[in-house]
Amino acid sequence: MSKTRSTATCPNDDMDNMTTKTIETILNNLTFIEQLANKIAEQLKETAAAIDNLEQYGRRRNLRIFGVPENKNKSVEDTVIEVFKYKLNIALPNYSIDVVHRLPSKEGKRSSIMVRFTQMSMLNLIYNNKTKLKGTNIVIKEDLTKKRTMLMKEALVYWVLETYEREWK
Repeated sequence: MSKTRSTATCPNDDMDNMTTKTIETILNNLTFIEQLANKIAEQLKETAAAIDNLEQYGRRRNLRIFGVPENKNKSVEDTVIEVFKYKLNIALPNYSIDVVHRLPSKEGKRSSIMVRFTQMSMLNLIYNNKTKLKGTNIVIKEDLTKKRTMLMKEALVYWVLETYEREWK
């Protein structure tokens, strides 16, 4: 009697093959989903940067003024024009300011003033003369987006630390 081997596959082998194929399919799908998520994250980053650029472009004619006390007897626009006239020695005509208003502030702090100019030349004139305000409590800054304000603060901290290390070592 000859012994013949059975060529039929064992049910366990079929199950192992199906499991292996299922795992391969799941891994392929997972890789595809990871690639898609990375692509979406990159697009989101680009979109956020584009939105920040657009928002900053909309603020290009704005300045923020800090430290100006509130005066109930004068409008904010008159107060700002007086600051420019008496502190910076710049007499601006009323038509050079498009919008001026106080921004909400935290409790106990003076609110800042946002000024939108009709012409960039007037904004540049004021901004380039802001150093005349040294020794006063008044500060003039660009109107930056939240993201750019945070970057500016980080850069300032870095600069202060670098200067401190360089000067005191």
